[in-house]
Amino acid sequence: LQTVIDGIADPIMAISTDYHVILANRAAKESFPKHAMQPGPTLCYQLSHGSDVPCSDNNQTCPLCEVLETGKEAREIHEHFRTGEEKRTYEIKASPLYNEDHSIRGIIETSRDLTDILNSEAELNEKTQHLHFVTTHDQLTHLPHQELFFDRLQRPTFKPLRSPFF
Repeated sequence: LQTVIDGIADPIMAISTDYHVILANRAAKESFPKHAMQPGPTLCYQLSHGSDVPCSDNNQTCPLCEVLETGKEAREIHEHFRTGEEKRTYEIKASPLYNEDHSIRGIIETSRDLTDILNSEAELNEKTQHLHFVTTHDQLTHLPHQELFFDRLQRPTFKPLRSPFF
């Protein structure tokens, strides 16, 4: 099993109901902060958040808690800070891990780093806005030109401006 999951590029961990990491693939181990890798039991929140307590932030629900509560797959977006690195954004999917008696033993958690995708989307959005501005405003004065005026006229929500002096 270890050989199989080590071949997967995204980090995968099996986590018990008491937050202990039962199994992790090579990608997960490589993403762990170096100071978190200590001998003995490893807790998931120490690895992912460098915290001494489980995820409790309103913005970052604990995937394990959600799976234990619902019994179903959970999807979360978490922001992790790595030592010496900037904030990274991850999509986390957690599925129930069952015992033979069908009770939940923990979760199987996969994560995907979305940081580069989100940064590319933001950059593309910025370039699109710039392109729109360049095509609707005069290059020298930065004032809107007639193309923007006609675009606004064609919109159904166009309302003429009313002067406060009339």
